Amino acid sequence: MTSAGLGQHKRRKTETEAPVDPAKAARRGRSGLRRGLWAALAVALLFSAYLLAGYYAVPALLRHEADSWAHDTLKAPIRLGAIRFDPLHFTLDVQNLAIPDERRPMLAADDIHIGFSVLSLLSGPYSFTEVRLERPVVRAVIRPDGSLNLAELAPKSNEPSRPGRALRIGSLSVRRGELVFADQSLPDRPETTFTPVAFILKDFQNDSAAGGAFALKARSELGEDFAWSGTVSAAPIHSRGAVKITALRARTIAAFLGPSAPASLQGGLLDFTAGYDLRYGEAGLGLELSRASLGVTGLKAAGGLLPAGASASLDRIQARLDNLRLATTPRRAITVQAILPSVTASSLALTAPNQPVRIAAVSLAGVRFDSAARQAQADALTVDGAALRVERAASGRLSLAALMTQPHAATASIPKASPAVQPQPWSLRLGSFTLSRAKLEFDDEAVSPALHTLITPIDLTLTGIDSDLSKPVGLRLSARMAGAGIQASGSAIPASTSGDFNISLSNLPLAPLLAYGPRLQDVTLTSGELSATGVLHFKGTDAKALNFDGRAAIDKVSVLQPSTKGLLFSWDSFRLEGLRYASGQATVQAGVLTAPVSRVVIMPDRTLNLAAVTGSAAPAGKAPVAPVALAQRTTPGPAAAPATPFAMRRLTVSGGAMEFADLSIDPNFQTRIEALQGSLSNLSNAPGAIVGIDLSGQVIDRFSPVSIKGSMDPLDFDRQTDLHLAFRNIELPLFNPYSGRYAGYAIAKGKLTTELSYRIDNRKLVADHHVVIDQLQWGQATDSKVKAPFPVRLATALLKDKDGVINLDVPVTGSLEDPKFSLWPVVWQIIGNALEKAAVAPFRLIGSLFAGAEKAQYVDFAPGSAA
Repeated sequence: MTSAGLGQHKRRKTETEAPVDPAKAARRGRSGLRRGLWAALAVALLFSAYLLAGYYAVPALLRHEADSWAHDTLKAPIRLGAIRFDPLHFTLDVQNLAIPDERRPMLAADDIHIGFSVLSLLSGPYSFTEVRLERPVVRAVIRPDGSLNLAELAPKSNEPSRPGRALRIGSLSVRRGELVFADQSLPDRPETTFTPVAFILKDFQNDSAAGGAFALKARSELGEDFAWSGTVSAAPIHSRGAVKITALRARTIAAFLGPSAPASLQGGLLDFTAGYDLRYGEAGLGLELSRASLGVTGLKAAGGLLPAGASASLDRIQARLDNLRLATTPRRAITVQAILPSVTASSLALTAPNQPVRIAAVSLAGVRFDSAARQAQADALTVDGAALRVERAASGRLSLAALMTQPHAATASIPKASPAVQPQPWSLRLGSFTLSRAKLEFDDEAVSPALHTLITPIDLTLTGIDSDLSKPVGLRLSARMAGAGIQASGSAIPASTSGDFNISLSNLPLAPLLAYGPRLQDVTLTSGELSATGVLHFKGTDAKALNFDGRAAIDKVSVLQPSTKGLLFSWDSFRLEGLRYASGQATVQAGVLTAPVSRVVIMPDRTLNLAAVTGSAAPAGKAPVAPVALAQRTTPGPAAAPATPFAMRRLTVSGGAMEFADLSIDPNFQTRIEALQGSLSNLSNAPGAIVGIDLSGQVIDRFSPVSIKGSMDPLDFDRQTDLHLAFRNIELPLFNPYSGRYAGYAIAKGKLTTELSYRIDNRKLVADHHVVIDQLQWGQATDSKVKAPFPVRLATALLKDKDGVINLDVPVTGSLEDPKFSLWPVVWQIIGNALEKAAVAPFRLIGSLFAGAEKAQYVDFAPGSAA
């Protein structure tokens, strides 16, 4: 617009304005003031009403609603102290709240303070700036019918709740709280109290994924501490943080487990720390524990799954868990994945009646578990310092049976549904199992005498243990028993019960083992040690499928005979080379027997000392064999095959000795063959086996050699025997006990040389005796009442040649049924027959030296009679 146009407009406006009335203006001002005053008054009245409603109506309304709710829901009055609502700050304080239960309130608090942001009414989530509880008490009780008292506080409406506005809590705190938990459904009705309880939660919003930080601390009346801190969110449900439990008593756990507890926990403290991550959503529930540590000290238990009358104690157990994952889905069962680097335990003891078991330490390393893949494995399980004592009563019952006896428990028979799909079998694997410094004590009252055995230390290692039984398991064993060393190493396949082991046994005492063998009379083993090395192969449980290749030795053997108060036999060493057991048969390539000593004694009743050992004690010189039995022995049937065939290709003897004693004659006769050496071949327990014999020795000294050669059937010697015996330069005064008794004179001088040949075929004897007596001189006469009834000195003089030698060749035939048949009586009888003939027919004897001597020198044994 131009300046001219503006001027014209102003003039027109001025011309049209009317003059102002002052009275009207005053009235208009007073009217506006009145309206403002009324508005202010209305606001003041409304604000006053608001304050009055806030200070008085709201508490009254809250009390009324609380009473109505308690009456409708709990059927009991609720206790409320002062209720204060601050309408200016929008805060609510409730004092002395108590929600009743049967005898004590289930919920109570000295003071509840709630702060609310009024601006949150306009938009966004409802915001509680602060919720604070002073000295709250929560009493959770599982009633005898299994219901929870706190469940009564839940809404009874079945209508699904519609989602409303979100809630936000700036700060939620609990100070000096108390938590009581009781289970009245259990027989002991356990109850525990935690106080003080402190809890704080900040910045929590139920529709936010951002977690609110929280911390919980509680202590029980027994000094058990619980700490829980982390973050929590509700959309989705997610919590992450750490849990710490300190000094939780085992009795507390057992009290609330009740009858479902595996044992009655009578002592022990538990410590547990772990980081956790918990999620719940459409995918299911997931829980992950990390950096977890579990420690248990002073654990004591009894009853439950333990054997009847048994108790267990554990000084300490420590477990470290790197990771544990638990997951569930609506359609799948719980899956578990876990990694445990180590689990250790110390001073474990299990005590049953007369059956203690103690373990110094146990450790388990490298545990990995996956339930989804159905796999569980561990790198190593180590048991150190285990000690077990086993007793066998006279009845044969083992004390271990006490550990196997389970207490009686009522179990419901629950039918198992057959799965539609056979699940994949679990794969279980243990890298190694190690048993170190173990001790086993065994007291056996079922044998006589009672036996006490101590095996320690025992070191055992198993490797490659797998649920797939077709895989080999390695074994290494080392142990000591009564000074003996036991070693074994190799592998076995459990599926086929087969394996190969290198075994070594050194210096195992034989005396304790006799208690488990056949009872031998009049025998006492005072020493003896067994050693063996070789390879053991087995397949299956049949003993005939057992194979062994190696060597063995039985050393330092000494066997006494109490009835004679002397040695029965002994040797320094008995080595078996090329020992093999296969297909139920045992063979030895070579045996070496060093320094054997045996003692044969004719007792005063004319029985052999060996008869007391074998159980046959018929006196020599008597014939207790019945005619029927004699006929049976004369025509024996085929021998039965041995249960375990045995064969030794060659046995070499060196440094041996044989002692002979005749206590039936006075004075007693005693002699000894020393430096016994040679060999036996083809030793066997098979019926009909013929043993080759080549032995030599000396009587008293090297100038009186002895040799025994030939062959015989040792199991049936009267069936087939062919032996050649030679005794040279035997000093005759050695036989004074016999010469004094039967000849009536002692021998002052002389030597005896004999060459004896025995051939036995089915109990028929054909023997040749070449007897040479050199320089025989009689000594003093004896008062024997059974001396020869002829002039012995004269007969001797007539038998001597010009050199003073008596030379006799006498064949012997007859039957072994003669009970008097033995070597030296035969020799002496030969001499006696010759002396008698010489005394009664000297000229005939002299004539026979030139012709017909065979008739004068022939001795015939009638079957069953003495020659």
